[in-house]
Amino acid sequence: MVEGDAETTPFWPFSRLNALEVAPALARAPGGDPVRPVRLASGGHAWLVTGHDAAQFVLTDPQFRMGVPGLGTDFATSGDLVHRFLDPPDHNFLRKLVSARFSRQRVLELEPRMTEIASSLLDVIAEGGPPADLVERFALPFSIAILGEVLGVPPTRFPELKAWSDALISIPFADTAERTSGWRRLRPWLTELIAEKRRTGGVDVLSSLIRARDEHSESLTEEELLAFVAILIPPGYLLTSTVISWGVILLAGEEGLGHAEVTQGMVEEILRFQLAGGDVARVATEEVALCGTRVRAGDKVIVALSAVNRDSRLFTDPASFKVDRKQNAHLAFGHGIHYCLGAGLARVELQVALDMLFKRFPGIRLAEPIEELTFERSDLFGDELVTRLPVVW
Repeated sequence: MVEGDAETTPFWPFSRLNALEVAPALARAPGGDPVRPVRLASGGHAWLVTGHDAAQFVLTDPQFRMGVPGLGTDFATSGDLVHRFLDPPDHNFLRKLVSARFSRQRVLELEPRMTEIASSLLDVIAEGGPPADLVERFALPFSIAILGEVLGVPPTRFPELKAWSDALISIPFADTAERTSGWRRLRPWLTELIAEKRRTGGVDVLSSLIRARDEHSESLTEEELLAFVAILIPPGYLLTSTVISWGVILLAGEEGLGHAEVTQGMVEEILRFQLAGGDVARVATEEVALCGTRVRAGDKVIVALSAVNRDSRLFTDPASFKVDRKQNAHLAFGHGIHYCLGAGLARVELQVALDMLFKRFPGIRLAEPIEELTFERSDLFGDELVTRLPVVW
């Protein structure tokens, strides 16, 4: 049981002053406690981790398993399909099946296609002239197109892919009945898509999973195949789109960027500083000491990555965005066995998209104050998603 004074323990998530800053309550002074109790708005308590070392421990140690509170998993009659994929040994089996499709070689093979897609989208934006909503006209369609290439979804199905994903992520975790209904409505579309891929084949994630299902039916059932594909889709495009948007917000304010190349170092600093995908949930399987805090079996633990990536013990001037930052051991992609499988792909996507955007429109800037931009907190990803980004040039 999480310990704490019911009167003084704060509610999570915390409120913040503006879209670019983490909540003041997340700030940790040097020597401050990296682990503290919080009350959950949905009920109950959890331990909040804001220190880098503590975060690495939680994300690495097998005494903490994945936790996705409230997720409706009645996708089929064969039990808890989604949660099956979250921890070993099933997690290891499925990760191995698709890891080759996210290898460095595969990412390099995709880079020319990324350039082609970005160029085409930017051509359309240039023809339409300013102002333009970069989320709607660039970040989202670019991310969805790359996800489609990786998964093996035909371009004609991209609008359906986005529509189904949007419908699922809009359902609050607490609404288990509606989330279950959403999964069930998605099932016929996935079944049709997988049947189509069985006929056509390919060198992509869906084809790899289908072959594994057909060759090793005892390890991966058809229902599990459907569920696994479903949970790959939302983070595969929505987080990338939001980080591209955060990159524009941050880099547009940099003096003298102009036609300069968007470097990998800039991308790493964007990943550290942006606020999307900011929470990671775990559950302790046994009693463990976490930086001097006694965490009992069954306790929930929340790793606040937005705070971890601003830990003053590791980062110099952590509250500032610095395009020339040299030491940047951020945890934006997680850590340990659940380190983001698509991290290499996402890094190249971000660099290609932002580099081409700023070279095409070197004078690009926000069309309205940052306070007027539209951000949306996501139950699925834990923090702010950029839903609208009007720019001029």
